[in-house]
Amino acid sequence: MAMSGQSPHSPIWSEWVEYTRTVRSLSSRTYTAFLGTALLARVTLGDVDLLSLKADVGSSAYSARSLCHVVLVPFVTEKGISIRSTGREPLNNQPFFRYDRVDFSMRVKNRDHLRTLISIVEKAQSLTKDEARIALAAFLRVSIDSKPSFARSPLLGRSGGIASVSSLLETIETFLREDPEGGKRGQAFVAAALDMAYPVVETSRVNDPSRHYPGDAQAFLVKGSKKPDLLVEVRQKPVSQSDVLLFAARVANSGVRRAYVLDLAATRPGMSFSSAALKEHGVILLEVQGFSLFFLVVLQQATTSLAQALERFVGSSSRRLEELEVEESTLYLWQEALQSLLQSPGRDDLEVT
Repeated sequence: MAMSGQSPHSPIWSEWVEYTRTVRSLSSRTYTAFLGTALLARVTLGDVDLLSLKADVGSSAYSARSLCHVVLVPFVTEKGISIRSTGREPLNNQPFFRYDRVDFSMRVKNRDHLRTLISIVEKAQSLTKDEARIALAAFLRVSIDSKPSFARSPLLGRSGGIASVSSLLETIETFLREDPEGGKRGQAFVAAALDMAYPVVETSRVNDPSRHYPGDAQAFLVKGSKKPDLLVEVRQKPVSQSDVLLFAARVANSGVRRAYVLDLAATRPGMSFSSAALKEHGVILLEVQGFSLFFLVVLQQATTSLAQALERFVGSSSRRLEELEVEESTLYLWQEALQSLLQSPGRDDLEVT
């Protein structure tokens, strides 16, 4: 996907820098991936309907999902370019996977934002192939410049030490209470916590229709294994016993035998073993109330040193938040919180040096 020979001083370049910035500011992250796919289609496929999503709906239609998944996503992933959506198939989510074409029949929360996207993609439709190359280059330049940059482990650097575990957990609990973002923040921190003890942890975007195993996070003890060893369901609201048993049944049907149900809305920490899940479904299931207790349970399972486990959590926390597609402002807020922990002295008996 070479972009050589493009002039950043041409009117086309300036226009598409602004169009790209406009789409990146819209509420749906998927709109950015769709715009990039449309521009790529104009360059590589020529005169196709850039608002189409499926190839079999018209003579000028093309499969935007396939072009995005097979070409655009691998390219931006390899080059470290942010198209806001971090999934392997950005156009396989709401509302895109339900429709044949992007138009005003789509059911979306913000119709003004949809109207803006359609208007900009229609402008791309009238570009010549050479103009489309410039527009795509402008899109990529804005996307490169927009990728946030974060310190890998800002807590590790004060004389080789790390801020106290209790301070870290207090900060996370506050971060989760202030704005759960529909469960994205909690799911991201759960995945980062599992990273301390498991070599492979997978987590899907919230409400991802392509999820293969039940639960919001899957942990694997062996790299390359096709079946997870542990499944974790993360809830932002109180969990009933019927919820627990329904999840246990789904876990059993998947062939996995160990699971957690984590209640992030709990006001008091606690943990209990579900004897009903074992008796009825053969699943060893622990119910955990509160993120801090879950974090400490996983930290206890880590086979590395305490400092190494905490370093791994801190190193993966921003990555997991980005993977779950939290707001970009959230990434900066989390980084500021980590920096604040670094600057404050540790104060409990779990401080590691």
